[in-house]
Amino acid sequence: DLARNSVRTMSPRQIRDRIVRHLERESPVKPEIPSVTFSDYRWIALRNIMIVALVVILTLPVLLPVAIIWLLVIRVLEIREKNAPARPDPPVDDRTYDVEDRGVQFHLATIGIVKENPVRRLTIRAVVGMVGIGFQRILLRGGFGGVYTLHFAHVVLLDEGRRVLLLTCYDGSALEYLGNFTDIAGAYINGAYSSVENYPACKWLLGNGASSLNGFLGWSRQHMQYTPVFYSAYPNETVLNLMKDLDLRDHLVKATSESEIERLLKLL
Repeated sequence: DLARNSVRTMSPRQIRDRIVRHLERESPVKPEIPSVTFSDYRWIALRNIMIVALVVILTLPVLLPVAIIWLLVIRVLEIREKNAPARPDPPVDDRTYDVEDRGVQFHLATIGIVKENPVRRLTIRAVVGMVGIGFQRILLRGGFGGVYTLHFAHVVLLDEGRRVLLLTCYDGSALEYLGNFTDIAGAYINGAYSSVENYPACKWLLGNGASSLNGFLGWSRQHMQYTPVFYSAYPNETVLNLMKDLDLRDHLVKATSESEIERLLKLL
């Protein structure tokens, strides 16, 4: 109580100085600021976006006709596939649902069967490759398609491209997490999973699909795989909390203005 009352009489700068002294002299863990900070990733991502945009502009005369033909072929396949008989879904492992929603973070794994068509298989390879570039070069500060509950996502094509495995770690409940993609980032999911058996029907590759909440949730729940063990370096932290921690680490010592110090202290 004495320490709390003394802090109330201190200015934001004095509080900042006390925290910094504690970290430098008393804390058993010393924050290490890397050469490339979390803030730096913003400018690295912007640079990479400009490079990608330049490459697209330079190759547009070649890419545009190919993209138009490719989308037309995809649309023809979508129309034909509506009347095709659905493959039987795999049995559901009830153990998957028994271990859900027991902590801050949870792991999700799904396996889908890629449709038996060379265009579909080429499409999913291209989309998975582009999403990989996006994660590694552009989405450096999190927020996949505006979803800020996703810690990581890793997609692997198995059996020479016949199956696709998705591994993710997320915050909150499974239903809320999947609902975020329906509301915010459905087009990203459609790009890859429109080429997967029994996925909700898409239109022009990116449309519909995940926008059907019941259809997307039903497909996702049906294809989840039981995962008895998964690793998390910070199991009790959400994505947004980790982003705040990185912001504090990178700027608390360097903050000079009262407004910046007050902004950082509000993150505590």
